[in-house]
Amino acid sequence: MSSSSALARNPSESVRASADIRLSVEQVSYAHSANPSQAPLFTLEATSFQAKPGEIVAILGPNASGKSTLLKLISGALAPLSGRILLNGFVIQSFTPRTRAQVIAVVQQESTLLFPARAWNLSCKAAMHMGARCASNRMTIS
Repeated sequence: MSSSSALARNPSESVRASADIRLSVEQVSYAHSANPSQAPLFTLEATSFQAKPGEIVAILGPNASGKSTLLKLISGALAPLSGRILLNGFVIQSFTPRTRAQVIAVVQQESTLLFPARAWNLSCKAAMHMGARCASNRMTIS
């Protein structure tokens, strides 16, 4: 068995072994609706582009034009309605969650983690152990 056929059978190994990562988005579209009997609320029309090693790709557009949806499709968080997304020649949707996590990193635009509130809660709890009182955005030391 040749090494190329072995790599083709195990995408995680070939992706890890390949230093020449290439992304190809081919006629990818997406639509969703709250209810299957209703028309889609949002549609990403067929979109195509390629990113080669060393290139910087910017995704620009007005609010609600599909930029975040496109990034979710590329990361594998959403499945395209049509088209395909390839990383090193392999369809991203065919990767196991573990393989996807090893080769794709995502920093979300929004987070459910409310850092300032949590930091305040932690600092307030720590201060309370030392005799302080916490009220809204103030701490008073007694």
